[in-house]
Amino acid sequence: MKILHSNLIGDSDRHLFIIHGFLGMGDNWKSHAKKISENNYTVHLIDLRNHGRSFWDNKFSFEIMVDDIQNYALFHKIKKFSLLGHSMGGNVSMLFAQELPDLLEKIIIVDIIPKKYKPYHNNVMDTLKSIDFKKKKSRKEVDDHLSNYIEDERIRQFLLKNLCWMYKERLGLRINIDVLYEFKDKLSLELQDNLNYQKPTMFYMVTPLLM
Repeated sequence: MKILHSNLIGDSDRHLFIIHGFLGMGDNWKSHAKKISENNYTVHLIDLRNHGRSFWDNKFSFEIMVDDIQNYALFHKIKKFSLLGHSMGGNVSMLFAQELPDLLEKIIIVDIIPKKYKPYHNNVMDTLKSIDFKKKKSRKEVDDHLSNYIEDERIRQFLLKNLCWMYKERLGLRINIDVLYEFKDKLSLELQDNLNYQKPTMFYMVTPLLM
């Protein structure tokens, strides 16, 4: 059984799992996690499969990511926890609440609701796939390439967090771009009409950069 990578902040028997969005990673929430941990929480900054420092796998769906979160909790012997899910991670959290409500204390959903969204990652994904890492030797060279297609510097900086040295003198991406490219049009989630989740829930909406 493969277990998701995580960084833990805090030391409490109350656990909060933070589930990042599409193309993100747990460390994107590090500053928030430090503040949350001050309220007597152990905060788990989790990297979903094919993201961050977690394992790569050709299988990728909301259902599989729910299983990954359950396996993570079982591995760490955590019987109850809360979920904070951002965008795509919010969809994972909502589906988890539908399928495994007894494991949860509460959920917080950020920047998404359970409805059909129009795909809007095509340009970003096409741009990431177009990077020729054999010819890119620095972060600046990669950013220069991205800037030809993505004007918003905030989005570029978000994407560049995935940049890493795969081995000596060879840059690459932490994300499994080939698998995620096939998933880019499947980011919406429609829940069952008879969903009966009775535990505390909060939806918090700001302007998302990416799902």
